[in-house]
Amino acid sequence: MLEYFGDQDWIDRDRQCGACDNCDAIAHGRPTAAAQLSESEQKAVRSLLLLVGSITGRFGRNRICELALGTDEDARFDDLPERGALRGWKKNQLMDLLRSLEGVGLIEASRGQYPTLSTTRRGDQVAVGRIDASELGLQLPTISAAKSSKKRPRFRRS
Repeated sequence: MLEYFGDQDWIDRDRQCGACDNCDAIAHGRPTAAAQLSESEQKAVRSLLLLVGSITGRFGRNRICELALGTDEDARFDDLPERGALRGWKKNQLMDLLRSLEGVGLIEASRGQYPTLSTTRRGDQVAVGRIDASELGLQLPTISAAKSSKKRPRFRRS
């Protein structure tokens, strides 16, 4: 898209515009907005990575979501400590989080008709706390935004 609009330096990821809040944060030695994860968000990322790592590439996104939400009824997974660790999240938010983790290289999907997920070496390091999740530029889906989407009627009737 940047190339379409005439930006010749779009390939250089280290280039800074100097006008946005991320460039301002870098210039003043503060963490960028994308890198600021709360402790609960970091815990959610670690829990999900531990879950994906513990099932060793046997299941896909839907089954992992069910396990993380605690909605899976399979007794084989009763001993998993990460089972149900993300109760309170919505399934679509959890799917977005899985895609985000895949986008930053912490998990990978197998090829084929039924792709399964597994953690990468870097994902394992984040899961056990050797790498801080805030350093990865990971952006999480917001939980509160989905709850406040009530529609108001356009007209009142008297």
